[in-house]
Amino acid sequence: MNLVTVIARALLAAALLAWISVPPSHGQSGAGGSPAKVVVGTMRIPPFVLRGDDGKWGGLSVELWQQIAAELKVDFEFREFDFDLPGLLDAVERRQVDVAVAAIPVTLEGEARFDFSHPYFAAGLGIAVRMEQPRGVFGTLAGLVTPQLLATIAGLFGVLLCVGTLVWLVERRANARHFDPRPVQGIGDGLWWAAVTMTTTGYGDKVPASWGGRLLGLVWMFASIFLIALFSGAPGKLARSSRWKTGTGKEAAFRLVASVARVRR
Repeated sequence: MNLVTVIARALLAAALLAWISVPPSHGQSGAGGSPAKVVVGTMRIPPFVLRGDDGKWGGLSVELWQQIAAELKVDFEFREFDFDLPGLLDAVERRQVDVAVAAIPVTLEGEARFDFSHPYFAAGLGIAVRMEQPRGVFGTLAGLVTPQLLATIAGLFGVLLCVGTLVWLVERRANARHFDPRPVQGIGDGLWWAAVTMTTTGYGDKVPASWGGRLLGLVWMFASIFLIALFSGAPGKLARSSRWKTGTGKEAAFRLVASVARVRR
């Protein structure tokens, strides 16, 4: 069993079986009560629907339909709508054709009018723009120093200040030699200790002596591991993103494409 058959069975069998259980809306019964040919509307849209110089139809959507039609023993004929998708869909709705086979976008509006097959192709749009090259050292610095980066640095400083203040409040009486009891000097000592501990430098000039201070230091050591990982990637990410122009996101359209549409009854 080839890949086309597998995809066709998995994605289109349910839709086509539902369709085949209902007599064709367009064709008439042939001689002896045999069912008429199914009229399949289509339009050229490479690589889904192609028509060669010899008039033969091909392409992804056409091959999927042919595989399913062969397995279900359905006789059919193509009717072309020359680059007219609205006309093709209107013909299905007016029952001028039984089935539409093309690259048909699956939309909410269309769902209210037709039964679609399961989508088998996701179409997206990506837009590349020219990278803005900074000029010299000042241009490079201007590209790095962004409001987002400054906000990241301010957030990191705020965390260090909070931890430094906490350790000063715990240590100011029991360990005045390392953490000055005076607020400004003592919080500065705590800020220095928090920064040194976070970066694992470990000068040893500021050391908590009380049990509360040591417990706070233990918690801060492990928390610093996560903070370093969180903040270390921010500058590079911001620098890369600042060199690209970004839009509103509307230009990056995402669309599901189905192969077969049948009018809802």
